[in-house]
Amino acid sequence: STAPSAAAVPPTGFSGTGRWTLDSTVVDGRDVLDTGLVVAPGRSVTGVTANFTDLVTEISGTLMDPAGAPVSDLTILVFPTNRAFWMEGSRRMRPPAQPGSDGVFRFSGLPPGEYFLAAVTDINQNDWGDQAFMEQVAAAAIKLTLGPGEKKVQDIRIAGGLE
Repeated sequence: STAPSAAAVPPTGFSGTGRWTLDSTVVDGRDVLDTGLVVAPGRSVTGVTANFTDLVTEISGTLMDPAGAPVSDLTILVFPTNRAFWMEGSRRMRPPAQPGSDGVFRFSGLPPGEYFLAAVTDINQNDWGDQAFMEQVAAAAIKLTLGPGEKKVQDIRIAGGLE
């Protein structure tokens, strides 16, 4: 039996954010933060690499009606383009969010990658993560890519005809 390894993380990030977050945990060449890790009883795991970052990603914007006025009564969804991550508990799937009364929405701390961004009129708790629902939303969503520490502003202007 070997003692567990420890990681020392500086109290302040180099980018000045002041906070470090776990970026990835790699076992056998795959990031188990995305897929999970099952360890059988009596087995041990070796060669684990934990990577930390102080670079925080962010997607923000304003939801607007066709005339450019802020909208707050729709739901904003952000989810990965990689369908393998369309599962409950995925760190790439954020809970649906309501924009503020000024139409502003914000999602931070997403892992770098490619995402869909959409506004929907109605969402049922059972819809979020449902393959058929997600495919329908993805077909009309905005696609964007986040790099490490990147902050993107993506406004959404809804088409006319909503009541």
